[in-house]
Amino acid sequence: RQFPQIIQKQIYGWSVEKRALFAVKISDNVTLDEPEAEVAFDGCYHGDEIISAEILMRLIRDLCHSYGNDDEVTRLVNSREIWIFPFANPDGRQMLDRRNKNDVDINRDWGYMWDGWGDSATPFSQPETRALLSWFLGHQFVVAQSVHAGMEVISLPWSYRPGQSPDQQVMIALADGYAKSSRYPSLTYGSGFDQLYPVNGTAKDSYYGIRGSLSWTLEISDNKSPSLEKVRDIYRSNRPAMLYLIKSAGTGLHGTIRDAKTGKGIPAMLWLRNEKQEFWPVYSDPLIGDFHKMVQPGNYTLRITANGYRDKIMKNITVPDTGSTAVNVSLEPADGKFAWQVLSCRVPGNNFSDDGITYHVLGVPDRRFYSLGRKGWIVLDMGETIFDLPGDDLKISEGDLTPEGYAVYVAAKMTGEWQKLGNGRGSATFDLAANKIKSFRFVRIEDDGDGFASVANAGFDLDAVEACNNPEMAAFPVPVGVSFVDTLSNFNGVWESGEWVNVDVHLKNNGGNEARNIRIRVICDDEQIQVVHPEIAVDALLPGEEKRVSGVRLFAEDRPVNRRKLPLLIRVSIENQQWDHIISVDLRDGGRLQTAASVTFDDPFVDIRNESKLQLRNGGSDTLNIFQLQTRTAAFQVPSSQFKIPPGESVPLMVAFTPASTTEHRDTLIILNSDPRQPRKLVPLLGTGNPAPSLALRSTDSLNIYLTGTDSLEVGWQISNSGKGELSVVATLAIDRDALEFPVSEFLDASGYLWHFQQLADGETEPRSRLLEVLPQPLQFSEAAPETPIDLQLPFPFSIDQVHFHQLNIFPGGQFELAGHHNNPDNPPRQFQLLSGDWSIAAPFDVYFRSLPEHLLLEWQALFDGNGNGPFQLKALLNANGEMIFYYPMLGELTDEMSIRTPGATLGKPEADLRAGTQIALQPRAGFRIKQRSAGLHPGESKQQQLVVVTKNLPSGNYPFILELHSNDPLQSLTLLPLRLHVGSELSRTGEPGVAPEKFALLQNYPNPFNPSTTITFHLAKSAKSLLTVYNMLGQAVQVLVDETLAPGEYRVTWEGVNDYGETMPSGIYFYELRANEFVQIRKMILLH
Repeated sequence: RQFPQIIQKQIYGWSVEKRALFAVKISDNVTLDEPEAEVAFDGCYHGDEIISAEILMRLIRDLCHSYGNDDEVTRLVNSREIWIFPFANPDGRQMLDRRNKNDVDINRDWGYMWDGWGDSATPFSQPETRALLSWFLGHQFVVAQSVHAGMEVISLPWSYRPGQSPDQQVMIALADGYAKSSRYPSLTYGSGFDQLYPVNGTAKDSYYGIRGSLSWTLEISDNKSPSLEKVRDIYRSNRPAMLYLIKSAGTGLHGTIRDAKTGKGIPAMLWLRNEKQEFWPVYSDPLIGDFHKMVQPGNYTLRITANGYRDKIMKNITVPDTGSTAVNVSLEPADGKFAWQVLSCRVPGNNFSDDGITYHVLGVPDRRFYSLGRKGWIVLDMGETIFDLPGDDLKISEGDLTPEGYAVYVAAKMTGEWQKLGNGRGSATFDLAANKIKSFRFVRIEDDGDGFASVANAGFDLDAVEACNNPEMAAFPVPVGVSFVDTLSNFNGVWESGEWVNVDVHLKNNGGNEARNIRIRVICDDEQIQVVHPEIAVDALLPGEEKRVSGVRLFAEDRPVNRRKLPLLIRVSIENQQWDHIISVDLRDGGRLQTAASVTFDDPFVDIRNESKLQLRNGGSDTLNIFQLQTRTAAFQVPSSQFKIPPGESVPLMVAFTPASTTEHRDTLIILNSDPRQPRKLVPLLGTGNPAPSLALRSTDSLNIYLTGTDSLEVGWQISNSGKGELSVVATLAIDRDALEFPVSEFLDASGYLWHFQQLADGETEPRSRLLEVLPQPLQFSEAAPETPIDLQLPFPFSIDQVHFHQLNIFPGGQFELAGHHNNPDNPPRQFQLLSGDWSIAAPFDVYFRSLPEHLLLEWQALFDGNGNGPFQLKALLNANGEMIFYYPMLGELTDEMSIRTPGATLGKPEADLRAGTQIALQPRAGFRIKQRSAGLHPGESKQQQLVVVTKNLPSGNYPFILELHSNDPLQSLTLLPLRLHVGSELSRTGEPGVAPEKFALLQNYPNPFNPSTTITFHLAKSAKSLLTVYNMLGQAVQVLVDETLAPGEYRVTWEGVNDYGETMPSGIYFYELRANEFVQIRKMILLH
């Protein structure tokens, strides 16, 4: 609900245990279908691969939060339709199991080249795969990435067979770009069969084989369930690559396919080839007609085909090196309906001797065929329902001159129930009426099992499947269904004695011309049923148009449930032609009629302490579309997604009650749905619970802190409780790792961890971050002399409060002491204990150190407190500049009384509630302390919270943090406030107070040449947003000296000859530029070492 303008959630089904199977769409006009390239990400096929869903949820959050703030993300969201299906197997995720609740591997359950792997009984046998298929078929994805875990590799199609797919080189180039855009040191790629292992029934093979989407599996991590810190690193490694993938979807070829007469978009197949090969066909959007095909630069020929339209061929289409080429085409109507797409197929045991090009069966007969394999089969979608016409209705064409046997089955649904149409040998035709079949959409063709299995062209050679045309039928209106609607009586969904029902007739024109002046008459010969207003008039139906017409009413003198079926004669006539159709309405289920959703409560009260589950049921005979759920107030929260409910089924609906002002609340649940009788179903709600608090925050959208080298500052914000309950707020500070600006040499985060950034590797655009790690050099203590300490000479003098330590004493108990003396020889040597006696080491050999020229890193790996709690890990970093930093896995935060700048402090005893101890940095570069970190507020009360920020010798640059306010506000338990610390050089104001210079000016630095520092003076005639930057000879920014709004006056700032990261710059010519409002001036200076 936070980003409704760019994100929308859609539910596509329910798992075995009734968990929602949903996808989210992210785009600028998220509720519209625009002519933009569509990109798919899905994950969590295997429930134990936790990282896969975590990465996708982070991608969703990142895209939403970065929109409007990150230029690249904003451009992509504005120009793409990004779909993310994060939890393909939510039940498996809950169980931490690879398989779903039915113990089926859903990444072996897909239909394309299915072969019964992973305990899959039939193609698309699981609700999870059917939901994913529904999502997939509703879009035309240019690229599709399925995220898995267990290794680090990109697995391309095919996985079921060796060799390359027709689009292999395009996918290789795309995968190479992904690998180079990522931060993996080595991310390999190749076809799944050759790179990993052979397997049938995978999602990526189906995505490519069914629709031509450039798809692959990304094995994102060798660890299926890494630590939180590792998850962040993995996401940051993949973020630029995923953005690269989204961007690449818009390259190649794109355009719109329209009807030449109406101008409307039409569903079409696009066949592309160059002088060397043909590529896998793709599809245009059936509503707006847009298509997208990613190909490499070059010249191509494009053929466009569509059922009911004349083919069109376009030659010499040039695709540039960058960007894409637009091809907009209008097609003229023509006769012909052929198989539209392949949905599933099987070659038992696979047959690598055959090329397996399944798309050869699509479109008109052309002597290009696909061999089914011995005992193999294929399921095809005709693209629309095919109705029984006079004469033969279906033609099967064989591709070669050797007739072979097969069986033909048809169904209204992809998964059955299959009705056998007949057996054939060679090319043959079939009549629906001969088998008493009224209509179908899907065709299944099975080989008869003759011949050999492992040879070329094994099995029936299928060329084309065609719906036969009858040119004599200029117009042919057909009733395709009848519904009884309970809108005239007691609305209980049961047709009882003495009640009326409405009759809705579903009519379709199966002819080739427009049908005019249609008359429909409903006749019932049952003596107990009266027909009132038996005739309905329809003005016109275009070819292929469907219409639902009402007006006929039936009255039952006796309860119709006494009859198993009620036959109705539907007589349809136009001009001098008339057709009679017998349609039997099934009344066996208690005489149930089509009704709207029936909503019942598990509990009539919704309590704030737990959500209440309602059962939303479809008691009708049609699929019920739930468009939107609404409540009138914010006290009740309901899902914001759309979903569908099949006839007779129920789905759980969670409703939460979180009152902000009262202990009892009444509201209305509004269900916007597709039921014609009550499209706005109203359900009263009553909630009871404890009064809730409500957090109100007064601050700017972000806290921007500008400091110089030794400055300190307090920034604050006000929190208020505008609710009726007691409010508890805890403020914490965390590093905003996603906002780090690169390159950065090192970064001290809010928890005291010093992050070092490695140098760029080949092909990397951003360095990888890591904590400075200790090398395993265990210090072994002698059991024979357990009281003898080990003396370790420091690699540099370390000073605290003018005490110079030169030696580190390590005792057998694991304690460390710094040993040293004052410069004054009259003062005796002193020790500084690093680890107090309140802590103990489990094993002395679990102590490590790493000695570097500028750092000494100590590590305790098995640290226990005085109460025996642990083990914990502690690190102490001593730097040559005199700072000391402790690393410690804290569960709590610093208390208000503890200053992290306290000189001479040691790691002491943990807090009584075992929040895991004190974290202290001696002589740190930066310090952060929150005053009034924890606050309790009564209703109506307000309090201030402050953050104390101190810098000391911190390199200039931008340091991003996130201020987190954790509260018990049920509507916003976590409030995030970005905090940006900008550190620059120390700026001083000179000149007479209150006297403004006459004009803007940037003066020459002094001294010049200089070593090691120089002073730059500038004048501001009026208040101005001022930016003073040093550049090198290449025009690269070296250091930002000033970046803030300043009052009129004369200012001086010193440049120390370093960059933003504190690194000393080499001798040479440098430029410094002042920008103050519209004023811009540049001068030159020389640094000599």
